[in-house]
Amino acid sequence: MSWNDPNASSEAQKYDNPIPSRELILSTIGEHGEVTHKQLAQIFEIEDPDQFDALGNRLKAMARDGQVNREGRPYRYRTVTKQDIVTGTVSAHPKGFGFVVLSDMPDLFLHEKQMRWVFNGDTVAAVGTSTDNRGRTEGRIVDVIERRQNNFIGTLARDEDGYCVELGSPNSHQPITVTDDNVQALNIKQGAPVKVDIIDWPNQHEFATGKITEVLSDDNDRELIIETTLLNYDIPSDFSEAALKQAAEYQEPTEKDIKGRKDLRHLPLVTIDGEDARDFDDAVFAEKRSGGNYRVVVAIADVSYYVTPNSPLDQDAYERGTSVYFPHRVIPMLPEVLSNGLCSLNPNLDRLCMVADIKVSRAGKVTGYEFYPSVMHSQARLTYNQVNDYFVNPTDKRLPKSLTGNKDVKKSIDTLHQLYELLLKKREERHAMEFETVETYIKFNEKGGIDAILPRTRGDSQKLIEECMLLANTCAANFALKHELPVLYRNHDKPDNEKSMRIHEYAKTLAYPSHKRIQRKPIISVLLKQPKTDQMRLAFIACCCAR
Repeated sequence: MSWNDPNASSEAQKYDNPIPSRELILSTIGEHGEVTHKQLAQIFEIEDPDQFDALGNRLKAMARDGQVNREGRPYRYRTVTKQDIVTGTVSAHPKGFGFVVLSDMPDLFLHEKQMRWVFNGDTVAAVGTSTDNRGRTEGRIVDVIERRQNNFIGTLARDEDGYCVELGSPNSHQPITVTDDNVQALNIKQGAPVKVDIIDWPNQHEFATGKITEVLSDDNDRELIIETTLLNYDIPSDFSEAALKQAAEYQEPTEKDIKGRKDLRHLPLVTIDGEDARDFDDAVFAEKRSGGNYRVVVAIADVSYYVTPNSPLDQDAYERGTSVYFPHRVIPMLPEVLSNGLCSLNPNLDRLCMVADIKVSRAGKVTGYEFYPSVMHSQARLTYNQVNDYFVNPTDKRLPKSLTGNKDVKKSIDTLHQLYELLLKKREERHAMEFETVETYIKFNEKGGIDAILPRTRGDSQKLIEECMLLANTCAANFALKHELPVLYRNHDKPDNEKSMRIHEYAKTLAYPSHKRIQRKPIISVLLKQPKTDQMRLAFIACCCAR
């Protein structure tokens, strides 16, 4: 042995053919900066093949444990520095592994052993240790900075080691041990849903221990399922006091709020949504102009007037990111005084909005547009089914009076339908792709269980609203491009050679002429004539024929 190892005696007791200890390897790598397995063996004058292989295995283990970094090919080893440590959020996978999600670099992959430390959503300090065969940077948790939550909902279970609470996804990898006394004191049966508080957090050798604080009702109960989901996925259901206070300060629009806005309260703007819609984001209006041209007004609730940057409402909304919809219950992104009130274009109320005011020629082309803040007064809350029924039979007595009894609303709806038919015709003439996919919806029973999954029919009312939104979005994109605004765009690249060849081969099966270059319009024309073209094929064609 040609190295001076302070741990030589303990290494000799463990192994018949000892190698340098981890401590000596670390200090040696620190002295030399960065070394390969072979270079380190030369430094230690290791020539025996078994010792050489053992040294390599120890280096791999040290990299796995985060003691050294392993990079490049052949692998080069160096000591871990403070600069290597990063902070991120744990994202757990149902299969037991996970990731440290980082904001400014690729995520770190966490093996199951590393996941023993943590729950989904915990904030951790971690270090990248090596790259696996799939190109993922493997990570090691150095410290748990913050636990996302300290109580969970799960199911009581028992095995040979005793009782535990098994959690659902995304924390199914992390059972929580509970005592027999705890279970017996509450007279809990196996399989019962329970709420458990953490007493001791997990480590690499032991699972977390906890105390059951509440036995919950039947696992099929609607409210229990919702509460379990909210807790396990850390979905905020309560707003901060500051956000509620800010929301409570807003009242129905006053002259001060309306000042500087264009007054559109005289226009018969209406909302058209699904039967189960709980808030109304957009309203529409159309009228015929001289020469057969059209004016289309698309109004969007002006949420930005109430939710100002970095305000308590903005911070709470940022934390949520979206509203969450459950059967018979919504967890809104904003307090209901806003989400279902001032920021919802409810009928017969003044509402602040942003407007896209669009001019469309009788040929179906946009000839002009302007955007401006406005105040509107919705004259009807209509549903898709009502408007579809109106298109079939305008005199149907079951239709709401807000539609049949208001000639201005009727005239606007009729004009919207005419414009939709015009735009549809123009779409067909330019061979635009039409994806007739079947959208489904879930019908729930009173307990929140699924009664049926049914196809959602799309009538002309749904399609004309889609056309109005497309018009508004196209104009907004054009405006952003013209004024060089920093917004996100979705770009479709030209197909690569492989995709072009595949569509070429497919086109030949449709008796399309064999050319070196496939022309976009003729091939789409051929494809659209094929009966019942399936969704995947259409998606492939759309990708391959993209400009």
